[in-house]
Amino acid sequence: MEVEGDSVHETLYIKNLNDHVSKKDLTESLYHLFSSHGRVISVVCKRGPMRGQAFVVFSKPEEAAGAMQRFQGMNVFGKDMVIEFARNRSASAAAHCGEFATAMLTKTAKDKL
Repeated sequence: MEVEGDSVHETLYIKNLNDHVSKKDLTESLYHLFSSHGRVISVVCKRGPMRGQAFVVFSKPEEAAGAMQRFQGMNVFGKDMVIEFARNRSASAAAHCGEFATAMLTKTAKDKL
């Protein structure tokens, strides 16, 4: 399944967020908003040079795709969100599917050799 050339997976990249809202308030608001469309594994709001951006990770790609379609352009704290699939699958999404743990175990095993 492809959407506008982006690979569909569990992680959404959100930009154009209000960078004057506290990280805590933004994280909680995004969690509650996106949880209404599926099981959210994590929300990471960026500060510093990447302020106004966030990543929301769902348990299933279908939930992420539906949330992106539903919330695209929605006004949150005075700014219209721009949502797309993240370029890469997040570590928390990989861990949820058991992939990250395997990769870390392999790395740890190699370090012991």
